[in-house]
Amino acid sequence: MLDITAISRFAPYASGTLWIDGQSLIRRAVYALPAGITVVRVQYRYKRHDGVAMLSAMKFIDLLIPARRAVTRATFGASRTIHFPDKEFDPEYVLIH
Repeated sequence: MLDITAISRFAPYASGTLWIDGQSLIRRAVYALPAGITVVRVQYRYKRHDGVAMLSAMKFIDLLIPARRAVTRATFGASRTIHFPDKEFDPEYVLIH
């Protein structure tokens, strides 16, 4: 479990708690307003692709109105590995191309 705090006062949430598993993957999180009111819970799901865990779905549960429990799901499609040449990360190369 990891507690986080926003640095900017313009961040959408002031703080949160992340639950991280033994593979360093976030499994669930809760986010709160500056007053400490927890407003959203997020659940994360992963799948393996070429031996690497890739985020496959997220479930957002709005906690502000418990009676209505608004739920939003984000599902990510097929993933593929793309390799970029090292020069693509060189600022001087990028500026002139």
